[in-house]
Amino acid sequence: MLTFLIGLALAGDCSLRDGAYLLTVEPGDGVQTLFGHTALLVYDEQQAGYSPVYDWGRFDYEPFPSLAWAVLTMTKEYYLASKTVDEMVARYDREGRGVVAQRLDLSAEEADVLSKAVAEDLNGGGQFLYNWYEPNCTTMVRDHIDGAVGGDLRAQLQDPGASPAGEVLRHAGPHLPLWLGLQWGSGRVARAPVSRFDATFLPEQLHDELAGASRGGRPLVEDTCTLGAVPYPGVPNVGPSRVGWLGLVGLLWALLLAGSRRVGAAAAGAGAVGTGLVLGAWGSAALLVGSLGTFAPFWGHHNLFLASPLHLLLLVAGGWHLRRPEATGPMGMVAVCIASGLLGLGWSALGAFADGNLGLALATLLPLSGLAWAVSPRPEPGS
Repeated sequence: MLTFLIGLALAGDCSLRDGAYLLTVEPGDGVQTLFGHTALLVYDEQQAGYSPVYDWGRFDYEPFPSLAWAVLTMTKEYYLASKTVDEMVARYDREGRGVVAQRLDLSAEEADVLSKAVAEDLNGGGQFLYNWYEPNCTTMVRDHIDGAVGGDLRAQLQDPGASPAGEVLRHAGPHLPLWLGLQWGSGRVARAPVSRFDATFLPEQLHDELAGASRGGRPLVEDTCTLGAVPYPGVPNVGPSRVGWLGLVGLLWALLLAGSRRVGAAAAGAGAVGTGLVLGAWGSAALLVGSLGTFAPFWGHHNLFLASPLHLLLLVAGGWHLRRPEATGPMGMVAVCIASGLLGLGWSALGAFADGNLGLALATLLPLSGLAWAVSPRPEPGS
């Protein structure tokens, strides 16, 4: 990130000349634009603004149910398409998103290899099933550049770099629902560092690594400049933890549930049902998405100890407590859910799973503790 911001500060307005450029589009505010975008410009001074930009992020729209299923199962086909550089810059100008252009120092032979690879994709060889990590719109460009330079880029970037989960969560931080879902599912494997080459699955990382790459004592990137609007300021170096915020939510939820006991068995039972719906549905959805492989290898499963289909037991506990407030069974069901959460928290603390679980544990275990008090046996009337 620091390299990227320094590059923006030093980059000037573009005076494009013949050659291949990596284009890095800064993140936007929407969920679909949080991670930025990557494309490849082949500039021809004679074509000027009509020079082609190649974009591996295109797909065909379809009705929502089938589109959602294709995305969840990672069977959505993406392909390469092109537009002119003027059209691309105008689009991102309207969105207030900057485009950084890095001119690649390629020999005539290397430029020819790159052009042939792009042409092959345009002629029907560029379809791929989109994945968060690889292949995606950034890694397709990266791999073509690496192929043009004979694998030199991959060879230079074999030492450990960032973790996939850390990079994704850092970018997803501004969007709370997305961040929370990804934080929930990020396991230890996804938090382990990968090679710097493999870490360039996001546009910003590819920009930074190309900026530092060299070949035969020469930088791989010859010039850097900005196109169009003032670039977006970027994302923080470290993603948010939100432990305090999640802990506060858990505490308030716990106090509300514990206080329902004073209102009556109906309120306590409704609190149990509501809590079971939230945690049970959340955990069930997480299990479904994970089992479909949507975010593999991002998916970690460890937080299912904190919220899982098991928590649907609380619906039974709530109904049972409503019908028989003196019964001990509802509290026992809540205790099972608490034990599951403590197991997940303990394993996380021992390093068996991902770090970053504390906020999620507070947001779930505190309410369950309050619920255990709310549905604890009440004496029968007249006893």
